[in-house]
Amino acid sequence: MNLVDHKPIEGCSLYDFYLEHISKINEMKLGFSDVDEVCLIVGAITDTNITAAVEALNMTDPHTLGAFLKNKIYFAQRETDNSGIHYPQILVNPGIKPNVSKNSTYQTISHRIQL
Repeated sequence: MNLVDHKPIEGCSLYDFYLEHISKINEMKLGFSDVDEVCLIVGAITDTNITAAVEALNMTDPHTLGAFLKNKIYFAQRETDNSGIHYPQILVNPGIKPNVSKNSTYQTISHRIQL
């Protein structure tokens, strides 16, 4: 499967998807910038909630994006609002506790959200 066709499937871990997608990006050896890698990964997920969060947090590093995607599961079922737009569902796996140590990326992201 090539990079363009690589999309998350229902029930998959978005962190696992991130690892697979970043591997495909690196295999191409085209020298993408970190920002380009983040855009390629987020674009493949095609979820407006993820896109909005990445933009709001100004994520420009693919490793930070990977940490953000940990414990998130993709569900392809679509919800429709009154405008007829379909939204994928992203759920956090409640059985997995994030690393919230002082130096963790989770702590950094949480701090940014509170600002």
